[in-house]
Amino acid sequence: MLRALVVTAFTLLTGTALAAPETLVVRGQDGSFMPGAASSWKEEGGSVRFNLVDGVESSAVVAALSERIAGAQFKAEAKAVVVSGVPLARLLEQVASINLGGDPLAGIAGMQGTTVAFAQPEAGGSIRATKPQLIEALVPHEPTERLEAEVVEAQRGIFPAVALKLRVRRPAKTGPFAKQLAGDKVFTGVVAFTGKQTVDLASESNQRNAGAYYLQQRDRVFVHVNQLDAKGSIARIDWIERTDAAAKAKRP
Repeated sequence: MLRALVVTAFTLLTGTALAAPETLVVRGQDGSFMPGAASSWKEEGGSVRFNLVDGVESSAVVAALSERIAGAQFKAEAKAVVVSGVPLARLLEQVASINLGGDPLAGIAGMQGTTVAFAQPEAGGSIRATKPQLIEALVPHEPTERLEAEVVEAQRGIFPAVALKLRVRRPAKTGPFAKQLAGDKVFTGVVAFTGKQTVDLASESNQRNAGAYYLQQRDRVFVHVNQLDAKGSIARIDWIERTDAAAKAKRP
């Protein structure tokens, strides 16, 4: 029996003050991060301490984030949450798109004006992307964090929106999702693009990712996943390239 999952993205917060902050940190229009449910944050060794504003329960924050951020460890303190296992830049990117009171899958969408629908049987199923999924900026990553996958299914929406069902052929060597996305794992990935209201096709990264729109079954791709749900079944892809395109680029 099909299990319909509809993920409707929420609008990213700006600098406007809210009585009840919806995200741990807020991403401004210039890409910088500002206080939200966390009044401040600080790196402490391999961890990040988020000091919470009055009225925000640390246990509730840990419960919300642990469902959405794979590969991280959380500790609830009296008026703070300590997170380890994820680099600061990536962590801020993730917590800025996670609504502390929303659906766990909302953080995967997390983009203004984006709707992604999935129709998934218990083992696989079809997928559908309607509008391009937008993110404000890319978070740098190492090539060793990219996995190699085979396209099982590609569903296209309004160009360049595309959702892919992928089977992992070679897992990433490093990164927070290397264990969750191991060999032969099948997962659904929605390709993301940078832009505020529309996709900036002048961007080199967007041009590369737009190539995913033309992928066919059995194509091989290199993929970087920057967000993954707790079950390891639905991901956001911020970097994707056909394996043959990558090989061609390396030739003298």
